[in-house]
Order: sequence, then structure tokens, then C-alpha cells
Amino acid sequence: MPRIPYPSLKRTDNYTVEVIEELKEKLGYVPHFHLAVGNSPGVLGAVVALEKALRRGTLSSRYRELAALAVARVLGCRYATVHHAALAREAGADERQVDEIPRFEESDSFDAREKSVLRYATELARNARPEDRTFLGVAAFLSPGELVELTAAIGYVLLEARVCETFGIEIEDAMKEA
Repeated sequence: MPRIPYPSLKRTDNYTVEVIEELKEKLGYVPHFHLAVGNSPGVLGAVVALEKALRRGTLSSRYRELAALAVARVLGCRYATVHHAALAREAGADERQVDEIPRFEESDSFDAREKSVLRYATELARNARPEDRTFLGVAAFLSPGELVELTAAIGYVLLEARVCETFGIEIEDAMKEA
């Protein structure tokens, strides 16, 4: 059971209601993470704006979701792990890759670029600044804009995991079946 209530759509602002209804229409359910941050309409707006910016960016969705999944696993956030595993699959990752993220360095399931992205994500999940060689590894093939998007995507999962773990956000029934 969550530590904070989800907002009542009958007693919240119009913006929150619109966002929640849009998510339900798009996904078929409302992510509990969004319900939790819906307690603060400003934070919900910022979260949704960042999600849209990341989806519209130039960074490969595969890189973005592999990185997100790596961060979720490093942080031990089951909610973010379940969600980003599904998104990684949608972005083209296979089941073996999803399973081998914790052992990506030894795995032959990832190419050199994917390993660079995973290394960068893993280091940023643990520290605010990656090693120079790790940064140079991703900078060798990502544009400055893609580097910003990758770093922002990692930051998004850091926020998501902390919200979910702090407030005890539960995985939705729709995602338990995924």
C-alpha cells in the first residue's frame, strides 16, 4: 500500500484530470507513478513534459530504454524495472538482453555501443559524474544533443525510482501481466 494517497480526480485540478485521462486513453491504464506525482500538478506537468521531450528527441529509443532499465536495476526499483523492461522490449531489446543487463559487461548480447550506453547509465546511477573514459565512450558515437537526452533519461529514472521507492508505489495489475 502506498505511503501517500493518489489524488481524487473529483477533487483535483483540471490539468491533472486531463493528464490522467490522456494516459488512460493512450495506455489503457494509469501508471501509479503518474498518479503519485499528480499530488503536485506542477511536478506532474514537468514529468510529462520531460517524457514527451525524450520521446521526441533524436536518441535511439533502444539506447534510452536500455539505459533506463540499467538504472532501475542498479537502484533496485522493481516498479521502474518492470516498466522499463517492457519499454526496452518495445524498443527492440530481446528477452536475453533484458535479462542480462546486470551482467552486460560479460554478455555477448550487447554490441560495443550498447555496452558504452549501459556503462554510462550504470555509473550515473551510482555517481553524479561518470569516469572520463566512460563519458568518452558514449561521446564517440552520440551527438551532444543525444548525450543530453541520454543523461536526462537517466535522471528521469533516478526521479521515478526515488518517488516509487519512497512512497511505496505499487506495480499496476496491467503491468504485472506484461
